[in-house]
Amino acid sequence: GHEINVQKYQDSPLTASCKLGRLDLIKLLISYQAEVNVMSYNNEFEYAGSPLDAAISGGHIECIKLLLQHGAYLHLQSAMVASIKRQRLQSLEFLLDKFPEEGAALACDTELGLLHYASKKNNEDIVILLIDHGCDVDSTYNDKTPLMNALNPRVVA
Repeated sequence: GHEINVQKYQDSPLTASCKLGRLDLIKLLISYQAEVNVMSYNNEFEYAGSPLDAAISGGHIECIKLLLQHGAYLHLQSAMVASIKRQRLQSLEFLLDKFPEEGAALACDTELGLLHYASKKNNEDIVILLIDHGCDVDSTYNDKTPLMNALNPRVVA
């Protein structure tokens, strides 16, 4: 047989399936003992992510749930940042619902500036979600409020 977790500077079959949101393939690979925490690398030194990272970045909620049920390691802060960076509202909603206290604390942590980053990306739905979870619209990050980040600098200049 073939090695199910094979990869060398490319995605494992499980990670590739998670990127595509292929729940059927993910179930099949897990049934054949695919490692849910296998890590992919772009090269010898650059980490590219895990199957869970791929599912979160793709907004594939059912895939995220399945991986977590099978013991996938979740670094909540990284997952929330990836959700905002990739503008995956569904992923962020899922994380905030699944981990309400820790998620809200991270979302509103002014040292992380997630609300500020979301406002800079002009993603109104994510900004509203973060505010609904208690983020302070008047907080500052790098001496700017979320509103200042949302404004086009050419308009203010």
